[in-house]
Amino acid sequence: MLSILLLATAMLASSQSLAIGAVLPELRGENLDGRSRALPAAAQGKIAFLTIAFSKRAGEHSRTWSERFSRDERPPANVTNYSIAMLEGVPRLLRGMIKSGIKRGVPAHFYDRFLIVTTEQAAWEKYLAVKDRDLPYLVVIDGEGRLQWKDQGAFDEEKYRELRTRITALQRP
Repeated sequence: MLSILLLATAMLASSQSLAIGAVLPELRGENLDGRSRALPAAAQGKIAFLTIAFSKRAGEHSRTWSERFSRDERPPANVTNYSIAMLEGVPRLLRGMIKSGIKRGVPAHFYDRFLIVTTEQAAWEKYLAVKDRDLPYLVVIDGEGRLQWKDQGAFDEEKYRELRTRITALQRP
């Protein structure tokens, strides 16, 4: 009986968008150094800003968010960021070429925090309530992997201030 309840709960959770306070489901991919990484575990103990792109155009917008975040007041040791490219829908033959192109455009010191994800894209589109695949989806998780803020869109100063305000609030004991 308990296993049926757990299965039903898991199925329900996978069909709904993530609510603030929910633990981020595992997001497994390969970083640009070729090593396997899984969030939220890779960011455990840190506040993490994630940009998630479902298309090339979203990736371009995502890059603007990541670059701004990286150069804006060097983040404290307990804050990090990750960029995620969702490539499940891309034919396998093209994935290597796309990864090489991404790698050329990303500074080497960021390779470890750039994930290429080739599975579970449909589930993530549901988790994030994706309406426009050409926009990046923005997520902040706390050190325990709980969702603390989410949004989507091209870079916008007002939205960026909101992001920074939320991260600052999470840093307070």
